[in-house]
Amino acid sequence: MTDDAFFTDILTTAVDGGIDHWASARRHELSDAGYRRVEVTDHDGELDWQVVDAAVIARGVALILQDGQTMLDADWAAMLREARAAGNSSLIDAELADYIVQVGLFGEVVFS
Repeated sequence: MTDDAFFTDILTTAVDGGIDHWASARRHELSDAGYRRVEVTDHDGELDWQVVDAAVIARGVALILQDGQTMLDADWAAMLREARAAGNSSLIDAELADYIVQVGLFGEVVFS
């Protein structure tokens, strides 16, 4: 699986059920593989609209997998590490996809 497909799958998982507890999405750009880009804001409208795309997902993955990271507990980081090593995005559930989006956007998990 290419990085692009891996990141697209994570974004699709997040939009289809991971981020809906805190985010509203608009301007969806779709490909045959899933979401390529969306804009999100929090339900209260306190945040400006933010673009979420493969770059945001890649940043979230990199920050979470960074040596010595403490953003997520060891189990979440291990799940992501396994999925990344195997190139298997289906190992990432909606909750982890949400965390990846939040870390990619904000540098941390803001909405739990």
